[in-house]
Amino acid sequence: MWHHHELEDECFYVVQGRMRMMFRDPDGSVHNVDFHEGELVVVPRGTEHCPAALTESCHVLLVERSETVNTGSAADELGDHVHEQGSVPLTKRTLKRLD
Repeated sequence: MWHHHELEDECFYVVQGRMRMMFRDPDGSVHNVDFHEGELVVVPRGTEHCPAALTESCHVLLVERSETVNTGSAADELGDHVHEQGSVPLTKRTLKRLD
């Protein structure tokens, strides 16, 4: 899902598999950057992006603040700010607690 984060950067570290990060430029054009195991990308705040797995399985370590909602600006559209098991905000802290 295309989205951006107003207040924070995101760091994606590819642990296993391959990932594509799609970026939407200010002029609306899209460019893709592919990442392999052991590589990382930092997406600056305000940058519209869309991560996608290029392999059947792609393990990614996502480094961001615990309060950050994964889908950023798309959260309302997707309903991701509310976990499907209740009205719990979907944050890293919440996901850790639900495990």
